[in-house]
Parts: sequence; structure tokens; C-alpha cells
Amino acid sequence: MLSAQSKKLIFSARDLTKVYQMGEVQVQALHGINLEIFAGEVVVLLGASGSGKSTLVNILGGLDTASGGQVTYRDIDLTNASEKQLTNFRRLNVGFVFQFYNLIPSLTARENVAIVTEIAEHPMTPEEALTLVDLSDRMDHFPAQMSGGEQQRVAPETDLDSLNPEDELGPVLDIDSMDFYTMMVGISEDLQVEIPEQEYGNLRTLKNIREFLRKSV
Repeated sequence: MLSAQSKKLIFSARDLTKVYQMGEVQVQALHGINLEIFAGEVVVLLGASGSGKSTLVNILGGLDTASGGQVTYRDIDLTNASEKQLTNFRRLNVGFVFQFYNLIPSLTARENVAIVTEIAEHPMTPEEALTLVDLSDRMDHFPAQMSGGEQQRVAPETDLDSLNPEDELGPVLDIDSMDFYTMMVGISEDLQVEIPEQEYGNLRTLKNIREFLRKSV
């Protein structure tokens, strides 16, 4: 449980709305959403299909803009940001791991991860990122040559690759940090290493994850 003094606000949404114009029909995807996400929290969005989960995540991640209200990331106001500003925000602060991994089939695991180094500041090397999830022997394999679990572990690396080892992972994995949870479960299952859920809060940096795996594997 985070103390009031230690809480660092990451995302804030105030009276957030989103309306899509579908021909002559207006579809209200979000209506007056208020949300705060703090550093170190694990946040899960649950709801029926069409309830606005993806719309909210897309707005928080800078892939879409709201029709009304205000959304901020740390001290960055995303409400009226230009497309260039949103692109820069996504490049430096956000990572998305999509349902189907979005790996480029004609590139190896190493090459898929290396794409990120072209646009990231102070990135990890692809070799460091892939070794972190025990894929050092699969670096030069194509997605079709890897299991679903291995592809699942490559996908977050395309985001982790942009991090400094001391950086916190929370703001990078979508959304503060459900994909981090998924990644840790995948690592636990594939390496047959037990990672208690209560430990997840202590594994918010790459350095901490490395130390934990070094002791456990």
C-alpha cells in the first residue's frame, strides 16, 4: 500500500468525454471519466465489449484525443496536444503491447527490438533486452520460428528496449502496468520460476528484475 507521501501522480483524467461521428449518428464512447493513476500501481480495466476501455487507453497513451475534459501525464497536458507533440510523448513515455504482438514477420527477434533503438533516448541494446526475458538463444529467429509464449516475450521488449535499466517500468507498459503483469506471468511460466504477486511492486526497474532472475534461475 502506497503512503500518501510516496504517491506520485502519473495519469490524471478529468471529466473525459469522447464522441465518434458515425455518419449522422453520434456515438458516446466516454462520458465524464475521472481517473488517477499513481506510480507503482497495477491498474486493470474491466468492462463489456464497447464500454470504452480501448478508447480510454488510446487517449491516455496519446493514440487518440478526447472530445472534452482534460488528461495529463505527469506535468504534460495531453488535452490539446498537436499530433507532433503526441508522437513525441508516445516515443519517450509510452509503450503498447497489442493482442497480436505486432512483430514484423520478416525481421528476427533482435531486429524487431532494434527498431526501437532508432527513436529511443538512451536505449538498452536488443541483446540486453532479450537476455532479460531469457531469449538470448532466440535472437536471430523469426517470429514464425518462435512459440506464442516467446513472441509474447519479444513484444514487451520492443518497449523495454527504450529504457535505462534504472527507469521505472510502470509508465512504459500499457497501462501502468497490466502488460508488465502479463510479461511477468509469461516469464514465470516459461522459466518455471515462481514470482509471487506481492513481489511485482518490487520489480519496477529492469535492474531489480535482473537481480531477481539471477537469484531465482
